[in-house]
Amino acid sequence: MQNETNLSKVSLQELNLLDSFLFSAATENPENAKLIAKIIIRRVLGINTENIQVDAEKQYKGTDIGKKGIRLDIHVREYNKEQLIRIYDIEPNSYKEPHLAKRNRYYLSLTDTKYLGTSSDYDKLPEYFSIWILPYDPFGDNRMIYTVKNMVVENPDLVYNEGVTRIFLYTDGELGGTDEVRTLLRYFSSTSDANAIDSELRSIQSIINDVKNNREVGEKYMTMDEYLDHRLEEMYNARMKIFEKDYEKRIEQAVEERVEQAVEERIEQAVEERIEQAVEERIEQAVEERIEQAVEERIEQAVEERIEQAVEERIE
Repeated sequence: MQNETNLSKVSLQELNLLDSFLFSAATENPENAKLIAKIIIRRVLGINTENIQVDAEKQYKGTDIGKKGIRLDIHVREYNKEQLIRIYDIEPNSYKEPHLAKRNRYYLSLTDTKYLGTSSDYDKLPEYFSIWILPYDPFGDNRMIYTVKNMVVENPDLVYNEGVTRIFLYTDGELGGTDEVRTLLRYFSSTSDANAIDSELRSIQSIINDVKNNREVGEKYMTMDEYLDHRLEEMYNARMKIFEKDYEKRIEQAVEERVEQAVEERIEQAVEERIEQAVEERIEQAVEERIEQAVEERIEQAVEERIEQAVEERIE
């Protein structure tokens, strides 16, 4: 989860649970993270979890050096005795993700690699649920909840169960869902005592009040501006170096392409000129040949006429 909140203009007290800073601070304590996860899972999926382990800001490295890693806001593992049966990833987002579907796909693929041993059968993979809480409508259908599963396109009634369920929650959606989901989403988008209207939400609000009134959290929040400015400057400088290097390469490539184009144009022009010259030479040659032939024919005719005239004169 990333945060696009302008920290210099929004106070800690004004943040809601879609904000990465507040959500991270609220789930830093493992018991708090477990409580919040249980409430979200029960309200959204209707599953009462008991034996679970919860990691806040769980990080997975890429499958190899140079491969992209991921960070999960809340990563929940549910067990039946010692058997891992379900995985839940809960991702509140305060910004619009332009590649949400493919991001979700990558999260799943990297998560799966962590839960299947080399000698394990594929049926040992646990069920996987991802829950995204979004301040925008990801599909434009004005629904508060979208449930996505794979299916057989030619016959949607056929069962294709890969054990994956993706849930996208839209905080301002009006269609579908339940009253519990609706109040949960309203609370996430506007986290306050007034919107904590039941015992579960009040238990979360108690955590939020403790976090917002915690001096260390406040000091950490106040230093975020300086930290973000430093990180932005580092990122800007790094990208400028990449841009300058890429810019030089692009100029060099453009020059080479222009030279090649100029050479090709020059060759084409030379060929056209040569063809034109050859045509003119051939025409001149043909004209000369035609003149010579005409002269020879004219001389031969004149000779014959002269001979005939001489013969006639001789006869007379």
